[in-house]
Amino acid sequence: MLGLWAFNFTPFIGKGPIDVFNYLFVAENAAEHQELVLVALSQTMYDAAIGFSFGLFFALIVSIVFTLSRSVEQALMPIAMLLRSVPLIAMAPILILIFGREQVTVAVMGAIVVLFPALVNIVFGLRSPSPSMLDVATVYGANKLAALRYVALPSSLPAARVSRKKLLFRKINNDNQSVAAGLWTPLAVSRYVQKLDPFVRSC
Repeated sequence: MLGLWAFNFTPFIGKGPIDVFNYLFVAENAAEHQELVLVALSQTMYDAAIGFSFGLFFALIVSIVFTLSRSVEQALMPIAMLLRSVPLIAMAPILILIFGREQVTVAVMGAIVVLFPALVNIVFGLRSPSPSMLDVATVYGANKLAALRYVALPSSLPAARVSRKKLLFRKINNDNQSVAAGLWTPLAVSRYVQKLDPFVRSC
């Protein structure tokens, strides 16, 4: 925002800090403007929470499967990396055709944003225990599942926390970029454009 204001961009592209402050606190309808922004913010947070939760859940499940079976990981990880390289804007029309234009599409797209980076980080975390720690668990009679539960999962918590913090901000930012790019045009019209219409008109 400060960059747009410093380089004197047109208000249609981005409002300056003074314009935003006046819109939210000085204008006659400031209370209504605040309500509009809060409603849009709450919708963004709701959509982000759905996608983030589903993406992190599936990433954890797939990571556990990959950790227990090297053959499954070698077969599916290249496919996951290939899908990760495909831009989300290219997937959007296909996802809309499959899932429609309802809330489930938002969840699926959000899960895709979170899934692949979280998958890589969690797999790395599950593989982080030293061989000596796994040997101790084996000596005490632990099978693969027990070693995963009592050794690998606790060791993966730092990687999971890092993924959670980074991916949450990435998911929220992706929601805003997706709406701006028109990925979810019907959803965007109903949830964002109409709610922020007075702000857009004031440009």
